[in-house]
Amino acid sequence: FEEDDGAPNGSSIAFLLEAEGRVALLLGDAHPGVLVANIDRLLARRGLARLAVDLVKLPHHGSGNNLNRELVARIAADRWLFSSDGTFFGHPDPEAVARVVTGKQDRPLLAFNYRTRRTVVWDDERLQREHRYRTQYPEAGAAGVCVAV
Repeated sequence: FEEDDGAPNGSSIAFLLEAEGRVALLLGDAHPGVLVANIDRLLARRGLARLAVDLVKLPHHGSGNNLNRELVARIAADRWLFSSDGTFFGHPDPEAVARVVTGKQDRPLLAFNYRTRRTVVWDDERLQREHRYRTQYPEAGAAGVCVAV
């Protein structure tokens, strides 16, 4: 793992949205070291071991340099959102998706807003059974997905 150190991504806004009993962690393009440090402060203040959220929008569209094992280990999420068609930077990176899949979540949903050659590999039933995750893709001809929380 080599952490992203680009200034544009480092200036991104990430936030925790808590409303009506639901929690969303929206990570922008933030650097994982910054995210881990801030989540650690929040966990210490709340006396928790992991941050329980309903969904996580992955940092930098699932870049392998913006999601490390330490960040995944601090989050307990039902849904992980990948928002990229892969055209410009080729995201999501398989390493980032694998970090979520192997991150000890209980049958997380990986929601991809595009079905592309980079995302379709995760729709393999054998991988889903072995690593205990689920996938969601847009219906044919649809633009994006709607994830209910």
